[in-house]
Amino acid sequence: MKTLTRFRKKVFKTMVLDEIYSFEGRKDERIYIWTAIAFDDPKDPDKHYFYHVSTSKGWEGLQDFCEKLPEAKTYMADDAPVYREKFGHRCISGKSKWTNLIESVNSRVRHFLSSMHRRRLTYCKSVESLENRLALIFVGKIF
Repeated sequence: MKTLTRFRKKVFKTMVLDEIYSFEGRKDERIYIWTAIAFDDPKDPDKHYFYHVSTSKGWEGLQDFCEKLPEAKTYMADDAPVYREKFGHRCISGKSKWTNLIESVNSRVRHFLSSMHRRRLTYCKSVESLENRLALIFVGKIF
């Protein structure tokens, strides 16, 4: 994901984050897709979607993603401890209607990318090809 310069100085009210995984080449090489939705008003249809592909689910993967994201006052995520470590008191962890919002995005990603389907025999050939296909989904906003 290229840094979106028009959002660099914007501070959103809320950002919802999550990650999904797939495999690259072989089943023992996991890759993670970090997804985020930023918005000021949840009822406003103008939500901003972000993604990042990483080989790490831990601190390094989230840190790389956050360097490219705009700031937010509140972060919402599932119960993964890495979010609480990164955002501290600004993070609200647990399943809620907001995490359901990002899970629906992840479901759409899995639906439109055949290599992301669960229990598949095909995997991504390269991270580069995965990023190209993700760009088509996120730019086209198929949500």
